[in-house]
Parts: sequence; structure tokens; C-alpha cells
Amino acid sequence: LQMDYNSDSYLDNNSMDLIWNQNAIISNNQVNTVNHNFVNNSANYYQPFPMQPFYQPYNSMQYLEPQEHVYETEQENYSDNQEGDLERLDESIVLGQGLNNNDVKEILQNFNEQQAYEKSLNTKAYHDSWQNTLNNLKENFDEYSYIHNNPYNEQLSKDKIIDYYSKGIELYNNGKVNEAILAFEAEVQRNEENSDCWNMLGICHGENDEDAKAIQCHKKTLEYDQYNLNSLLALGISYCNEMDSVNALESLKAWVKHNPMFYGLEIQPDEYSDGTLIDEVVQLMLEVSQLSPNDVDVKIVLGVLYNVTGDYPNAVECFEFALKERPSDYSLSNKLGATLANSNRSTEAISHYVKALEIRPSYARGWLNLGIAYANLNKHEYAAKAYIQALNLNPSAKHIWGYLRTVLVCMREYKLVELTNNEDINKIA
Repeated sequence: LQMDYNSDSYLDNNSMDLIWNQNAIISNNQVNTVNHNFVNNSANYYQPFPMQPFYQPYNSMQYLEPQEHVYETEQENYSDNQEGDLERLDESIVLGQGLNNNDVKEILQNFNEQQAYEKSLNTKAYHDSWQNTLNNLKENFDEYSYIHNNPYNEQLSKDKIIDYYSKGIELYNNGKVNEAILAFEAEVQRNEENSDCWNMLGICHGENDEDAKAIQCHKKTLEYDQYNLNSLLALGISYCNEMDSVNALESLKAWVKHNPMFYGLEIQPDEYSDGTLIDEVVQLMLEVSQLSPNDVDVKIVLGVLYNVTGDYPNAVECFEFALKERPSDYSLSNKLGATLANSNRSTEAISHYVKALEIRPSYARGWLNLGIAYANLNKHEYAAKAYIQALNLNPSAKHIWGYLRTVLVCMREYKLVELTNNEDINKIA
């Protein structure tokens, strides 16, 4: 996605000033901490940024499996080189002591056998340790982890009349997403079967750019209300962000199957059908779009589906149609921007991210996407500011630190890079 732009003509400075200053999270002095000494040839140090499904992909569990044969090959090559050097060294020493060649060969053979034995032990220990870690991750992946020391839990023990779901809705509508999460968590701990509360908790985590947690919450929603269309769509989007296309397609398929508007709809395979899940869902959604060509929700689902399949031009058309009907929907502006960015159109994406942030300045995902778009255009200073805003809004989004380090390296701000190692936003901002 690296592109070369020599001017700032594509930037709307008035819009950007509004975004930086509206509900400002970092002061002017803090913003100026990011040095303006941009080096024109920093592209030489640039590393490509990932695609933006509706933010940036998160490696799914299947990518965590160790490649045993690769590991062993690398270890063997490394050990072979080491042993070659050691053989030459030992041979010179031993011969110097007056031993003959047979003695040398025996010593070296014993040494090599010992090295091979130790290497096998280390390899086994490595894989055993890795497998234990992986098993623990898989066991805990579906378990939602609550925030410790939640002040609403203390109030809950004193006053059971407070409706924390309504409190969370109020906080969310006011842009206080982190506080809303605390309220929603307090409510589901009191009433775990509150599917609407789980749904809102998932939406909050999605806005905070934490799709793994969002997936856990939406799955909880569907555990108690399998016909919750909002959670089915949100689950499909989060799976898309997680690069889990199979579960994304299953979620979008369930959205159609459980939608009363399309009850009983069945698709007959045609001569071009290949029997795959993706073909089935595409055919299903095309039929749905013919039945309800002007339905905004159908357009959104179809846009997400086109993102899964990589058909970005059609996805752009769907989101543009939906945005005309819902111009104040900041999440739609973000989806359109992310789709454009995936189409190597980061310049166009920026205006949609800016629009989303004008509507909701506390939108952490929007700030992250804005930063990625600027980074793709080698506008590293703007990218750094956007990443810092996202981290201020959600300090627990650890993956954003990686993006910030990359742009700081591109700017040759190595002192600031060192500060990021502690992942303390107060030191960098």
C-alpha cells in the first residue's frame, strides 16, 4: 500500500484541526512532543502496514501452531555451523597436546553425539512448553475476562436497584466507552442472561478495537438470544477483522436465516455453484438483495460479505448506498474508509475517517484506522498523532504500540521509540 505523495493537497486542514481540538485528549504541548523533523527519504525504512478489514487483522489461533520441521531445520543449520567451528578449534587444541588423529576423531564423535542429545532435549522441551501454552490459550479463549476492581460492582453489593444496563447506555451515548464497559460488566455479572447487555458490551469492545473480546460478548448474546440480528452482524464483522472468513460467513448466513423478513428462503444451486460455503452465502445474499434492494441493513451485510471475498469495488458501492441513508452513522463511515484503504485508496479513505471522528471523537477504532491510512501514505507524523489518540482512548489496546513504534522509526525518532517499550502513554504523549 505504499504510495508516494509530494504534497498535502489531499488534507482538509480545517477538518483536521477540528478533529485534533474537538474533545481533545492530548494537549498542544503533548502533540508537539512528536517531532516535526520528517525525513523525506524515510520511505527507505518503511514497512508495509496491514490491510484494514474494519480496522486491522488479528492473527487467529490457527497461525499459532509452531512449524516443527522449520524450527528443527533452523536449529540443525545453526548447530552444524557451530559444530564445524568447534571441530576445527578442538582439533587444533588436541593435536597440540600430542594426540593422534584417531583420538581426535573419537573425542569429536563423542562431542557431536552429546550435542545432538542436548539439542533433542531442548527441541522437545520447547515444543512441550509451546503446546502447554497453546492449550491454555485455547481453553481460555472463550472465557470472558472481567475488569478487576470495577467500582460498579462495589455499588452493586450495596444497592441492587440500580439498572446498570441503562447506566451503560447513557455512558455509551455520551462517548464514555470505557466507563460503559464497566457498567455493562456489572450488569451481566448480576444477570448473565441479559442478552442486550452482552450485545452492547460487544459493541463497546469493537469500538475500542478489541475484536477478540467483542466476539466473546456477541457469542454470549447469541447463547441467550440466537435471533439477535445486531449481534450476528457484529459477530460477522469481528470475525472478518480477525481474518476468520469461515466464521464470518457462517455469521452472515445466520443473519439471513434468522431474519424474519427472509424466513424460509432457500437457494437452489445453479450450474455455476461449486458447493462451497462462500458460494452458498454469496448466492443467498444476492437473492436477499433482489428481494429487498433498498434495505440498508441488507446493503451493510452485503458490503461486509464483499470485504470477506475481497470484492472491494462492490463493497464500496454497498457502503456508499447505506451511508446516504444513514449519514450520521460513524461506523458506516469507518467501514467505507477501511474498504477504500483495502483498495489502495487511502487518500480517499481519510476523509471518511475524519467524518466518523467528527461525529464521535471517542471512536478509538476510527483513530487507529486514520493512523494506518496516513502511514500508508508516508505521513508518519499524522499517523503518530492518530495512534497516540487511540491509545489515550483505550490504553489496553496493546497492538497499537507496534504501529506507533513503526512510524516513529520511519521518522527516526529513536528516543521516542525507546519510550514506547514501557507502553506508558503518559511518557510518550
